[in-house]
Amino acid sequence: MSNLQFDLSKRGEVTILTLSGKVIRGGEVILREAVDTILGQGARQIVIDLAEVPHIDSAGLGQLVSSYTYAQQRHAEIKLANLMGRVRDLLEITYLTGVFESYDSVDEAVAAFDENTGT
Repeated sequence: MSNLQFDLSKRGEVTILTLSGKVIRGGEVILREAVDTILGQGARQIVIDLAEVPHIDSAGLGQLVSSYTYAQQRHAEIKLANLMGRVRDLLEITYLTGVFESYDSVDEAVAAFDENTGT
């Protein structure tokens, strides 16, 4: 059973989805619903903060990739922040660090959106 929770906040045009808990079978539904809600509100710049996520299983990883693809289809962009320990290792092992732009902090991820729009 997943205990995944999320919080939404905004910094300018960037929506920050802060996850806490394990993104595992059952919890991936929460991730999908959160991303659906954000995109439904018209957000085009999203940072997913994973600082409080100690573990992602295959279902959670699949939903993360699915959310990324879904966002791209809606001309939105997702960046990841605060990849820690096992989560970072899993993304590296599966070569997803080449798919997702990831940053050491939410501030860096938000700033990356500003840099992209400023050029």
